[in-house]
Amino acid sequence: MSDAIGTIASGKKTTGLQILGNDGTNSYAPKIDSTGNVSVQVSGRKATPKAITITSSTTIVANGGTESIQTAVPSGKKWTIQALQLQILNTADGGEVTGTHSVLCYITNTSGTVSIGNASSINFVKRIEYRGGFVDQTSAYLTGVIPDDHAAQTKLFNGIMLDANSQLRFDYINNTTANQTNARTLKLNVIEEDAI
Repeated sequence: MSDAIGTIASGKKTTGLQILGNDGTNSYAPKIDSTGNVSVQVSGRKATPKAITITSSTTIVANGGTESIQTAVPSGKKWTIQALQLQILNTADGGEVTGTHSVLCYITNTSGTVSIGNASSINFVKRIEYRGGFVDQTSAYLTGVIPDDHAAQTKLFNGIMLDANSQLRFDYINNTTANQTNARTLKLNVIEEDAI
């Protein structure tokens, strides 16, 4: 490989720049024309921003009913999470309802699952919500939030990469004395690319 003098993309002359081409099999020094210009071809993958909403309205029974809400990245694609919102409303309005409801978050893949966070509400009238980069902790009834500081929560989901074999899953557990009839909603902003 030798030093080359050429014009790169911007049209500005460059000196001392080492340029190496590759046709997929062989490496070579590119051709430089008589005026010192080098032909450059830029390649890459198409990245598409997408908004994904997953909603479940299934009734989750009292005293231990559970539900999993999971992403479904299409085969051959990769998602990089840019923003996430999860909302789980209270189980009932009024009445003699006691107990807790909780959500646990995992990354699942062919090797198993990795827990990355959880939150519980010790009072049925309080929702569990992750929005704006952190868990809404305005309620004194929200407990067991892991991680428990906003800086760590903000970094929790942003940049996570998912594919058909590695999904994001939220497990909802209703340990109150009332059925959960309100919807659970997960919203994601992702960048979708072809998987390598």
